[in-house]
Amino acid sequence: MSWPAPASCALRAGAGSASVARRFAVQTLREWGLSQVADDVQLVVSELVTNALRHALPDETPTGISTGISTGASAGGSVAPVQLRLINQSVHVACAVRDPSERVPLMCPEDDFAESGRGLLLVQELSLTWGWTILRGNGKVVWAIFTVPD
Repeated sequence: MSWPAPASCALRAGAGSASVARRFAVQTLREWGLSQVADDVQLVVSELVTNALRHALPDETPTGISTGISTGASAGGSVAPVQLRLINQSVHVACAVRDPSERVPLMCPEDDFAESGRGLLLVQELSLTWGWTILRGNGKVVWAIFTVPD
């Protein structure tokens, strides 16, 4: 069986990057005929990209000055720090977000009154499984896998 090629999106630091990632995910899933998982995947993509932008970028990374999809180097010559990849394997769809930090994602304890910190709990609830892989010297990839309903 032949599956579609993985789809990738390079994201620069900025307030609009999570929105760009959500639109990219929904559009890609529709092209693959997998609209039935689009809602869950776009929520998880949004959480993983937001976490990468908020927690994994170096302090000196400028935020809010440039948003959107980058094909590699931006106008200033810097490489987009966050990469989103979607992979279709018929019965499963995977999303993977790569960032430059080797710090592992930490799930916050449940707190009904917290205003933030629930993102990874959402990822855990919506996906079949999730995790991360450290790329020694090259950051990490945080991934989630979804089952495609029949």
